Amino acid sequence: MKPKLLVVGDSYMHPDEDFPGQHWSEMLPEYEILMYSVSGSSNGIIAYQFYQGLDQKPDAVILGFTEPNRLEFKHHNTWITSNHATLVSYKQKLVSDMYKVHSEQEMLMVKDCSIACGILSILEQEKIPYAWTLNLLFND
Repeated sequence: MKPKLLVVGDSYMHPDEDFPGQHWSEMLPEYEILMYSVSGSSNGIIAYQFYQGLDQKPDAVILGFTEPNRLEFKHHNTWITSNHATLVSYKQKLVSDMYKVHSEQEMLMVKDCSIACGILSILEQEKIPYAWTLNLLFND
């Protein structure tokens, strides 16, 4: 039985359908990949993916955090952000744009860094090996 590797994050962590077999996660035949990353995710959605993936009892985790200004919306039975242009409504896009304009970058960073620290703390507590990247969390 292969060890389970949980992968959570946004598009940087997810295989590209246009380039099959070329993503790093597809080059690990010794692992059962639990792919919970979704393109366009916010750090809130990444936390949600992480908690869902923990139910699968992974042996290791790879995390990719993203930029702090993505706002989450419920869409049917899944979560989306304004980065999912074909799925968000006009009103959701407007709310997302207003959120970006009127939010203080420092407060967004506090929120998203708290999410990252919480996830890493759980992994330490559970003694689950992990690797992580900030990707776009500190994109300047």
